[in-house]
Amino acid sequence: MTPQETAPGPTIDSRRLVLGAVAAVLVGALLIISIGRLAGFAELTDTLDAARWPWLVACAFGQVLVFAGYAGAFRHAVAFDDGPAVPTRASIRVVTASFAMTQLIAAGGAAGLAFTYWALRSIGFATRTALVRLIALNTSVYMVFAMISWLAAGLALLDPD
Repeated sequence: MTPQETAPGPTIDSRRLVLGAVAAVLVGALLIISIGRLAGFAELTDTLDAARWPWLVACAFGQVLVFAGYAGAFRHAVAFDDGPAVPTRASIRVVTASFAMTQLIAAGGAAGLAFTYWALRSIGFATRTALVRLIALNTSVYMVFAMISWLAAGLALLDPD
C-alpha cells in the first residue's frame, strides 16, 4: 500500500447502527438511575414518570440533527474559499471527538475548540486561517443555536404545561 492510499474504513450496516442505538439508550438509562440513587434523589423515579416522553424522544433526535448539522458546517467551513473537501465520515469523527473533548475536560468547551483547531491545522491550514475558520464556524453554530432557542421559547409560551 503506497502512502497515498488509505485503508478502507469500517462499514456501517443497519444492524450495527441499531445495536449501537440500543446500547446507548441502555447505558443512558442505567446512568440516570444509578447516579440518581447514589446521589440520594429518591424522587428521581417520580420525576421520570412525569416526563413527557415524546419531548424526550424529540430532544434525542434533535441531538442527532445537531451533530449532523455541525458536521456539515465543519465540512463547509473547511471547503470555503477553495479549501479542501472533507469526507462526511471524517467530519463526523471530528465533530464527535470535539464534543467528547468538551465533555471530558471541564474548561468551558476549550478542549473541543482546541481539537477542532488541531483538525484544521492537520488538514493543512496555516495558523491564522485555521483560527479564522474556527471562529467563523463556531459563530455560525451559535447563531443557529440562538435561533433554535428563540423558536423553543416561542413554542414553550404556546404550551402552558
